[in-house]
Amino acid sequence: MKKKVLALFLAGMMTVTMLAGCGGKNEDADSPAGTTQSEQQEEKEEEQLNTAGEIMAETDSEVEAAQAGEVSTAISYDVSNLAPWSSATSGRLSLMQTLYEYLAYYDSESDTGLSGILMKECERIDDFTMRVTIYDTIYDSAGNHLTAQDVAFCFNTWAEMGNSVKCKLLDSCSVVDEYTVDIKLNTDSVGDIENMMCGLVPIVTQAAYESSDDEMIEHVVSTSPYIVTDYVEGSTLTVEKNENYWQKDESLISPFSLANADKITFHIVTEASQVSTNLETNVVDIAANMSSAEVARFEADDNYNVFAIAGSNFHWITFNCSEGGLFYNNPEFRKAICYAIDAGGIVEGVFNGGAKVSKAYGNPECVDYNRAWDSEEYYEYNIEKAKELLASSGADTSQVIRIMYPQTSVNKSMAQIIQSYLLEIGLNCELLGYESALYQTYKTEAGEWDIILDEKQSVDYVTSLASTLQVSGSTPAICLVEDEKLQELVSLVQSNEGHTEENINAYMSYIKDECYVYAICQANIYHVTESSINGIVTNFKGWLLPGCAVYTEDFER
Repeated sequence: MKKKVLALFLAGMMTVTMLAGCGGKNEDADSPAGTTQSEQQEEKEEEQLNTAGEIMAETDSEVEAAQAGEVSTAISYDVSNLAPWSSATSGRLSLMQTLYEYLAYYDSESDTGLSGILMKECERIDDFTMRVTIYDTIYDSAGNHLTAQDVAFCFNTWAEMGNSVKCKLLDSCSVVDEYTVDIKLNTDSVGDIENMMCGLVPIVTQAAYESSDDEMIEHVVSTSPYIVTDYVEGSTLTVEKNENYWQKDESLISPFSLANADKITFHIVTEASQVSTNLETNVVDIAANMSSAEVARFEADDNYNVFAIAGSNFHWITFNCSEGGLFYNNPEFRKAICYAIDAGGIVEGVFNGGAKVSKAYGNPECVDYNRAWDSEEYYEYNIEKAKELLASSGADTSQVIRIMYPQTSVNKSMAQIIQSYLLEIGLNCELLGYESALYQTYKTEAGEWDIILDEKQSVDYVTSLASTLQVSGSTPAICLVEDEKLQELVSLVQSNEGHTEENINAYMSYIKDECYVYAICQANIYHVTESSINGIVTNFKGWLLPGCAVYTEDFER
């Protein structure tokens, strides 16, 4: 029997998970070698790694990567169209990095936080401007040569279309020379240029776009290593390897531009139960973003590999800190609540172990996340400390605490468990679950709630969430607090000049010391494959790229 090993390779914001051997398994993509998800949950002090280019495993010389012929994969969301700059939907986002290439990808090991795909190098000119130079050898699948003029066309057209809230932030993208552009924003906020470069503006040639009879809604021409050969709306999308892919130097091919399969057919399967059925009946080889309920049936089956990757969303609570609010000017009361909550218990009780306890207000995969935070104290469950803080806070424990949340089954379960935890320290809670529209209305109204339970997405910079604590015009901070020091720190870390490790640590320490918000856990995303697929690659938003997966000689469609 071959030795089972787990290899972890994290390149910046990319996750590659490799598994060799036999036996059904449920492996955590961010775990150290040989550590299963359940073992990692028990070993709370395990170090989470995010090191570019580092392999954390023994390799099995008997199992080698191979080029796959035809691969079939299921995606769980409908795809409205394939055009490069249409409005974002889950279906489109799951395909965009296969259909198109971007200038760059997030890389925490790079001095700039970026590494190139089409980009050869970049330089920040000032707080508003990034100068980007692309390779001079880029051609699309129709043979059109990509130059700086094309990059400028893409950015400016994207902004004119206005299909993203970020479009209004672009001042201009102007040509400097044949292969260099200046991308200029009208704001100095951190991460917005990088976000456009890495995930918002796919790049195509102007010639290909303008010659398209449908603005590439169905007929894509791009620089991607894959060419769209067939698309049946609402049913299937087929791509085939571009044998004339522009990047001839294999050492320079980005982790997201690999073509390890000759042909990929995406099956659009929106019914969750049908995703698992298609995998079991060999209709597909890869089931991306499978629900946790469906995953359970594959965990103990030797014919499949289950990959658990920390999702980009995490769950959190915040407190009504408005004047007159239950938690106004009382950080001890707020901390008592946090110490009374067993985050590990929520991970087990709500997510069946399929989540990670959070250690800061942001995603650990963000390029500015400080790994030192993982070893710092963060309201670890301590019922005695919770009782002591509650007593010293002077809070009126006879008042009923209103916990408000958007109405979902996960939020309801979490709220019920939190309610039981707080009862242990003598606090009674009322649970208020509202549908989305009503929740969005009530969350800014101080008289409607005492604690909010919700989730947020964090994919690029932890400081992007600082905006949720910012008072802007009539929009309050999520905790409804008015705190001048908080506003100073929030403004500082959101600016390019102030986005330093020292300032970010000060910002994170302050919101932790004041206990304005408490991050609880980060739920997993699950991808399931046939056992002859040894590894997967996901981008910074967690979308799986089947062309970059690790196939073995045993794989056959």
